[in-house]
Amino acid sequence: MDTRVALTELPARRELTEPTDPAAIERFFDERLVEREAEAARRAEAEAGYDPRYLEALAADAKQGLSGVLERAGEAGVPALVVLGGRGCKPCAELAHDVLFAEGDPAKLSGRVEWALLNMMDAGIADQLKAWGLPISLPTLLIVRADGTLVAQSRGYGGREPFEKWLRRELRQGR
Repeated sequence: MDTRVALTELPARRELTEPTDPAAIERFFDERLVEREAEAARRAEAEAGYDPRYLEALAADAKQGLSGVLERAGEAGVPALVVLGGRGCKPCAELAHDVLFAEGDPAKLSGRVEWALLNMMDAGIADQLKAWGLPISLPTLLIVRADGTLVAQSRGYGGREPFEKWLRRELRQGR
């Protein structure tokens, strides 16, 4: 396998302003990682042919962020179902297609939860997961009270039935 890359394919070089500062070094590499992951996600989207509603929802809910979702949930008097996904995450897109965008609201979300799709790579999401002590995985499903209290979480997506059982159980327990 030829691992050589043409110079025109390399990203623009950025310089560290304080190379001895560990925080500056970490930020520099975090930014580079985000850029590489975003590019890989764009390629995966093009190859996978995702439902455009999934990508639109990721973009729309990103404008509000977690605080906007919790505000909507508080106004509606229901908990928030936060689906943390990613642009190149096939199980995330399947969850959105099977449950969130399915005709007839098969999971009976309407009036029970205020749901939102948030991109795991958006600012603040990973920090909030760390604050809650949660590992980062895609998709991650969270039930959060309007005050920001995490009451339930699940990782992965195994189909509509297991999702619905989990959601019913958590909501029945008064969460």
